[in-house]
Amino acid sequence: MGGLWGRRIAPVLAVAIGIGLVGCSGQHGDSDPGAKGSAPTSTTAVAPPVSPVDTFGWDPCGYLTPELYADVADHDPATGLPRVQIDPVDFDLCEVHIVVPGPTYHEISVASNKRQTPPTPGVYDNADRYSVAADGDWTVVTQKQENMGSCLRAVYSAQSAVTITSSQDTFEKALPVDVCDLTDRAEKALVAALHANSVPRLSFPADSLGRTDSCALLTDAEITANVALPGWNPPAARHPGHFCLWQATESTAPANMPVISPFQSKYNLVSLMPGLNKPAASGRTVTIAGVPTVLSGGTQSCTATVAGRTWQPWPGKQVYQARYPQPDTLVESLQLAVVLADTGDACQAVQNLAEKAWPRLR
Repeated sequence: MGGLWGRRIAPVLAVAIGIGLVGCSGQHGDSDPGAKGSAPTSTTAVAPPVSPVDTFGWDPCGYLTPELYADVADHDPATGLPRVQIDPVDFDLCEVHIVVPGPTYHEISVASNKRQTPPTPGVYDNADRYSVAADGDWTVVTQKQENMGSCLRAVYSAQSAVTITSSQDTFEKALPVDVCDLTDRAEKALVAALHANSVPRLSFPADSLGRTDSCALLTDAEITANVALPGWNPPAARHPGHFCLWQATESTAPANMPVISPFQSKYNLVSLMPGLNKPAASGRTVTIAGVPTVLSGGTQSCTATVAGRTWQPWPGKQVYQARYPQPDTLVESLQLAVVLADTGDACQAVQNLAEKAWPRLR
């Protein structure tokens, strides 16, 4: 594999839908990795049973269409089409950008993100905040009302899960847009596709990172030999996943540690994260295990980013009807990240782990 791969580490703050399979990561990546709880407390049988499926090869944008938001979006005066962009960000993440009418430019985002791991047990147990209903082998979660410009939906099972969160920034909160309605539309489209078994799948060639199981690139022993993960326990089972996370559940951060980075965490973690866009990684280029790698970071957080296949055209769904032109190319990427709760040598840990992981990409 040649080239350089790029991918951001920051989470998407938008209307986000995440889909996952059980056990690829040690934690799902919720805001509190130590969260505990029991099974959903409210279940109601609706519709015919829907069997869990392997989402690894799904087209992340496959079930989303501009028509879902045609009545919300501005329309192009020349074409009459809704100004909606459907943009694959990686093998799991799809972003839908909706330009809303008005004298100034405003855009609302919907992000569909599939993860190969279920949510943390108990995370949706707050009956005052969520309603939970059974749909065959799936569970559908609805956040009852918008909270500070955000809304959430989730669809999950023992093997796969869909979470839908929406948020608006300060400038967009005054817009007459119901963010919970936006999440409802995406959730209903997904559930309908599950019932019809109509979510498109992508078939990747041998040289594509789309075939790579990130959770198989490193062993648990290799991770913990380089990064301490207090409180973390390996999952009972792992399924193939493009994204993989190993995260401590006990904090080692000093009580008076100042916030010096947007990626700072109270918990040590290691992640492998795909990308599918023009490489934007900044840092120095080094060679690790014979692979050109962009190394970026310092003592507390560091990433190693490598590049794979270049796509044009992308074989999955892309729709460009908003203000952004279609990219000339989409470049596959994989980013290995280490984030430490206290000062250490994150870049050395990243390089040590990359020495193990990169040869397994071939």
